[in-house]
Amino acid sequence: MADRVDSILRDYFSGRLELRIEQREKTIRYDSQEVDENIGGGRAQNKHTRPIEDTYVRVDEDRYLNGLIKQKEDIERWIA
Repeated sequence: MADRVDSILRDYFSGRLELRIEQREKTIRYDSQEVDENIGGGRAQNKHTRPIEDTYVRVDEDRYLNGLIKQKEDIERWIA
């Protein structure tokens, strides 16, 4: 447990935690893998094209990113 806390604090003070958060956000935002939902042919009806909203939802629901942000907030609260 102490090793894990030391590692998290070391990452925070070295700036590595902030870098991980930025890298994860960029990975999610600029991931260009499009899912082909049109399996079996035919025309896509009622297909929505809202890339900004979809990206926001992916960023908001990412567990790894939310965990990193929570670690950063916890450390900042503890330091204050």
